[in-house]
Amino acid sequence: MCSRALLLAAVTLCAPTVHARPQAHAGSVRTVLVIHSGAESFPANPTLDAGIREALTSRADVPIDYYAEYLEADLFPGEQAALAFADYIRRKYQGRRVDVVIAMTSTGLRFVLDQRRELFPDALRGYGLDRFVLAVNQVKPTLIRVNADEVTYNLHILVRFELERALMSGDLKSADVPEAWNSAYRRYLGIVPSNDREGCLQDGHWADGLIGYFPTYTLGDVFAAQLFAQAESELGDLETQFARGEFTELAGWLRRKVYREGSRYPSAKLIELVTGSPPNHQPLIDALRNKYANLYRL
Repeated sequence: MCSRALLLAAVTLCAPTVHARPQAHAGSVRTVLVIHSGAESFPANPTLDAGIREALTSRADVPIDYYAEYLEADLFPGEQAALAFADYIRRKYQGRRVDVVIAMTSTGLRFVLDQRRELFPDALRGYGLDRFVLAVNQVKPTLIRVNADEVTYNLHILVRFELERALMSGDLKSADVPEAWNSAYRRYLGIVPSNDREGCLQDGHWADGLIGYFPTYTLGDVFAAQLFAQAESELGDLETQFARGEFTELAGWLRRKVYREGSRYPSAKLIELVTGSPPNHQPLIDALRNKYANLYRL
């Protein structure tokens, strides 16, 4: 599972309501509720939550009231965990309109969908889990890198990497970048920008002198998929654990195998020490193929 999908962000932009109050007027404060799976102490969760908060509050055209809740197995144990968590949400947000719910991981999404009649009666009518998961995992080429899905995202990186190498070798002049960019997008994604703003000028990296930075995004995907595959081979079916809201095993494995080493080793060496093989793209390819073959019944 690649790093962009290790925590699946299913964004529900449908103005659900915990307990109704009058519709907010344009320009008024919007309330966002993020539902995380696993403990707040899980290393990835605070970082991810901070990123979501920053993205929403810095880019929204209205003020944002931001809330985060954690579906922790320790706090809500047993078979009735979802009902207990739903009761907690209902009591805490009683009388408050929730405009956006962001469910992290399929566990959080399943909770939102299962409890929507109780907590969000105006949202997602007619949508079951399978239909919603398919809807938020559409694969479609896009001109803008940051809007890309996880299948096509690394093709955007490939375009930039090829152009960077050509620029550094002298095979490509800077004046010819727009034409080369458009040609690469036509070749790899089958689409062509109508202007440079949605083409070669969409990123700030090159203007900041960050030549060679883009490939680190793909390396992150490759490393994450390889680590996840290794963790699953040692710990068993992690998705089943996640569905129960249990992240303790994976968190402990990451602490023992990865986090404790800090910057002791270069990334490639650390991957080899943890997984037993040098960096390898195949786990990423396998994860994407398995996920989307099931989704699209290929």
